[in-house]
Amino acid sequence: TWTVVPHPSAPITQVNRIDAIGDNIWVADVQGSDHGIVHSLDNGRTWRQEVLPGVDGNNGPLALNAFSPAVVWAAVNAQLDFYRTRDGGLNWEKSVATGTPENDLDDLCAAGEDMVWGVHNLSGSSGGTIFRVQTHPGGDPTIEGFNPLPGYMYEGVTCLDGSTAWVAGYRGNSVGADKPRGIILATVDGGAHWTSQALSATDFDTWKISFVGAHR
Repeated sequence: TWTVVPHPSAPITQVNRIDAIGDNIWVADVQGSDHGIVHSLDNGRTWRQEVLPGVDGNNGPLALNAFSPAVVWAAVNAQLDFYRTRDGGLNWEKSVATGTPENDLDDLCAAGEDMVWGVHNLSGSSGGTIFRVQTHPGGDPTIEGFNPLPGYMYEGVTCLDGSTAWVAGYRGNSVGADKPRGIILATVDGGAHWTSQALSATDFDTWKISFVGAHR
C-alpha cells in the first residue's frame, strides 16, 4: 500500500532524486532553484526547504546522495559543482567547484564524508566523464576524471567506498552502431582501471545502477 505524503510547508515542483537514511528523507526538486533541497527529519511528518548557495539562474538540485544523516552530497543541473552539508542540512556549501560545464552531473554516490563519485554526460557525441572527488580540510580538493569508454554517456553510479564503484551509461552519437548501446563499468582501485561487464543483450541503454551494500 502507498500513501500520498503532504508537504504544505515545502512545495515541490519536480522530483528528480530522493534518498533516505532512517527517519531522514531528502528530495531534489530540480525546479526549486536555491531552495530545491526538501528534507524531512521525522519520516515525512514535517518538511523544510534547505538553501544551496551559489545556484545559477533557474537551476536546481538534479542529484543527491546521503552518506549519513549529517552528510549529504548534491549536484545542480547545468553546473559541474559538488555541494555538501555536514550538519544535516542546516548549512550547505559548494564544496567543490570545477568550472563551467557542458551539461551537468547526473548522478552521485557518497563514498565518505570527504569523498564522492559523480557521473557527467555531454550532449550529442562528446561522451562524458566519471569523477572521483576528495576534499581536504584547509586545502584544495583532489579531482580525478576518468573516461574509460570515449564517446559513451555516463548516467548512473553506485559505490561501496573510494575504491569500488560501478557506472552505467549508453552509447553517444560518435560511437559506431556495432558497439553496445548500454554499458556497465566497474573499478576496484579507485578508477585507475575499469572493467566493462559482459551483457547478454546489446539493444538497450543503461541509465541507473545500484547494488546491495552500496551507499545509495
